[in-house]
Amino acid sequence: MSDDVRTIGSVIESLVPAGRWEAMPEWPPDVFALTALLLNETEAYLLVVSPPPGKVWPPTSGWAAMVRQGGRDWAARLGPPAEALPDLVAEAWQVLEQASEVPLDELTQGGRWDVCLAVLTLHALADEACAGLGTSRRRVAGSFESRAWQRLRETGSLSRLPTGRVKIVPKTHLTLGGINLRSVSRHLASYTSRVEVTWGQARANGASPSGEPRATYSVLLVPWPREVRSADFQRTDGPLLEMDQTGFGFFQFHPHQPLDLAYVETALQGAYRQTPALDLMLLPEAAALPAELGQLEELAAKYGVVSLTTGVREPAPSPTSLGRSYAHMGLWSEGRWQRVQVDKHHRWGLDANQIRQYHLSGALPPSRLWWEAIQIPRRRLHILDMEGVGPIAVLICEDLARLDAVADVLRFVGPTLVLALLLDGPQLGTRWSSRYASVLADDPGASVLTLTSLGMAKRSRPPGHPPSRIIALWKDPSRGLHEIGIGRGALAVLLTLGKQAKTAWTADGRGHEDSAPRLVLQSVTQIYPHRSRAAHSMPTQAASAPR
Repeated sequence: MSDDVRTIGSVIESLVPAGRWEAMPEWPPDVFALTALLLNETEAYLLVVSPPPGKVWPPTSGWAAMVRQGGRDWAARLGPPAEALPDLVAEAWQVLEQASEVPLDELTQGGRWDVCLAVLTLHALADEACAGLGTSRRRVAGSFESRAWQRLRETGSLSRLPTGRVKIVPKTHLTLGGINLRSVSRHLASYTSRVEVTWGQARANGASPSGEPRATYSVLLVPWPREVRSADFQRTDGPLLEMDQTGFGFFQFHPHQPLDLAYVETALQGAYRQTPALDLMLLPEAAALPAELGQLEELAAKYGVVSLTTGVREPAPSPTSLGRSYAHMGLWSEGRWQRVQVDKHHRWGLDANQIRQYHLSGALPPSRLWWEAIQIPRRRLHILDMEGVGPIAVLICEDLARLDAVADVLRFVGPTLVLALLLDGPQLGTRWSSRYASVLADDPGASVLTLTSLGMAKRSRPPGHPPSRIIALWKDPSRGLHEIGIGRGALAVLLTLGKQAKTAWTADGRGHEDSAPRLVLQSVTQIYPHRSRAAHSMPTQAASAPR
């Protein structure tokens, strides 16, 4: 056989030396990685919905139940102490080992049906063996689940294989649209992007009286700054010395008002009167300076907030250098804050239309395209796995709109909730943020929450449109789109999120009740200063404040 013909053996050897093949079934994520690569290169996953002439899928009656039980047995036998592989795993692996010389082309149309069945069955078995890895729950020390999660925390992959070749991560949600590699797995995803993904865990605030996770969760939106001036957008030189100065320029956003911590505390007090369990507190893009984070965290901890996420602006140290724009994610755990920083991946480019829309011509001449003067580091994504809620991912403004490698990873992971911190105008259903939120709600089926500052929402005044107070947008796959406004005189907005379970079906015919139900918006409560006006709640269908 020609050396340039790709075979099953050559794919395995690209992952591990030939002498270590037999060790792969000792770790289901490794087997999943191998079968995912084979399925991706051959597109043999199409056979589960379009089997070759004379063949049927599934290959035998009760296949889905057999695979589900086989996966459970496989995980249970991984010890310690380790036991012999379940028969279904051992038989399928033996077929694959004996097919090392089979060209990949023979799998594409199902020509070697026995090998195709082995690959698809091993893929499903490994997937089922890893059920539950994508949801926060208590794990027995030394168990397969505990060891797998530890590997994920340390390397960004559940697999022992080189992360430069393939990464295996938990998957939370599955969509039914179309057919692709993601369609044939429920619990795991395989991807080859170089995007760095880090993982953290949190327990939501308290539990129900029965000890079970609560049915609802709370999110406090603090839309700071409340006022934005034209002068808050400041020209700067930047480090690109040969950039065409007649057509382009750099700007930095520097609000005239520092973060008002007394204002934040009053908002927290109002929210605490509505619910003693504040799970998430959000502030928009660029709402805080690095020096303000310590006091902001102190306030959040004082009122029992589990997770604090805010946009942070870090000014450039000199006129010819770049600053930073990043999301600060703080997690209160074991009496202290655990912190993660995720940089913005795409600069904002203010063109003439936007300059006029935000009435910034006095600061930034519309004859140029003005680039945000921030560093663009290597792409990185952080997933916070909150017990009862599910995995949460954070994006910053432009990152929501770019269909790049980070967006691809989001589709593989399928987080329950995507948070987008914006420096943007009102979050209307007719604007760009709604379109891109809808994309993620459709695939992978995430709920999406965007948040901008009240100051930017009011500053956006296209011709014929009055100032708007729509600061946030909620989109979920079940109930659709909700514009969220802040009332006049209100300090913040408190969201109550509920859970909605549904059955997800993989393309190979396995049905699963969602281990991490989808989040839906149940209510929106305006938070007013104490004694000045009573806080009140409104149902989601009336969530918009007057525009």
